[in-house]
Amino acid sequence: MHEVCVDSTGLLKLPPGIYRPLGTAPLIPVSASAGHLFLGRPDTETPVLLAGILEEGAIPDLLSFFNMFRKTGILSIQFEGGSKALYFQDGEIVFATSTFVTEDLGEVLFSLGKIEQKDLLELRPLVTSHTTIGKLLVERGSVSPKDLWLAARTQVENIVYNLFSAPRGGFYFQVRAIDQEQILRLSMSTQNMIMEGLRRLDEKALFMRKIISLDYYPMETGKDAVDLSQGEAGFMKTLQVGQETAAELFRKAGLREFDGIRILYGLIERGLLRMEDAPTTEVEGKLGQILATYNRLFWQSSVGLKRFVPSLLRKSCNHCGICLNPILLLCEMSNYVKMGLWMGIALLPILTVWKKEIEIGFWQMLSARSLLSRPWLCGVNLMLSRPDP
Repeated sequence: MHEVCVDSTGLLKLPPGIYRPLGTAPLIPVSASAGHLFLGRPDTETPVLLAGILEEGAIPDLLSFFNMFRKTGILSIQFEGGSKALYFQDGEIVFATSTFVTEDLGEVLFSLGKIEQKDLLELRPLVTSHTTIGKLLVERGSVSPKDLWLAARTQVENIVYNLFSAPRGGFYFQVRAIDQEQILRLSMSTQNMIMEGLRRLDEKALFMRKIISLDYYPMETGKDAVDLSQGEAGFMKTLQVGQETAAELFRKAGLREFDGIRILYGLIERGLLRMEDAPTTEVEGKLGQILATYNRLFWQSSVGLKRFVPSLLRKSCNHCGICLNPILLLCEMSNYVKMGLWMGIALLPILTVWKKEIEIGFWQMLSARSLLSRPWLCGVNLMLSRPDP
């Protein structure tokens, strides 16, 4: 937010981002005090009834105000990087727009699995003020009118619900008859949306503690899946052994983001899925079992070292008189994150040659981990002896 000052002659110099949208039409002081200045257009047909700063957590009160007094008009909200507009008819939200890319109708249709990215790229240059992306998709037969209506409703819901976790911004409300607005009117209860928005805000925070990130990969644990709901069963059918992120699976299953998050959380809670930060590659047969065991052992030994920089491990090993072998150096280059089966596959040509080095590498990892953990062992003096080469 830019700071502006009134000079000694009473002139107020505004930054380009503010004065350019205002244009050269005259303004009049509507309200002023030692702490604020509110300017408006004289004799405008759409006067600004209310304006102010939108603090975190204030959106429920703001929406309740317009609903309680059955206001009709447009609530415009500006954030850093974009803006939103909510359309009210007698206090009820009937439509919403957003300049944020993730809330674009085309992106909503893509996230629901109704269209592909190539369709969006082809049609975006054809969009005008009179020709929307939805109209173009329906005319081409890419989506049905029913799918377009459902996507439009999902878009409005996303725009409103995302406001509940939005950062600080500014807002103003214009009294305006919206009968002539070129919008798709939806029947939505403002009070229901307020309650749903607050519920989602609380539940999403809880769900993401287990999910961590929608860019992570859901993996089956091997536990028998019984008594699944229709949504859970549909989601489990889309899994491909940890090859797609949670967001990609939501799209594949045709799930809205919050619905997918809720289903994924339930499956994790029941022990049917776990989240991994990298995709995996399956190797069949005894070799696959060996690599899986190797990687599980490697993960257990390296997880405690993730907080440390590689140089600290090197210093610790040098202190013990250990010569770092190639296996441990590979661990350093990966910054001690989970190796995954992909690393095991990369090592296939040298596993048989470096069998002894692998064994020594494991001992070095465990030895260094014990050494680094020693300050937290409450005085326990843990000593490890070096194996014979």
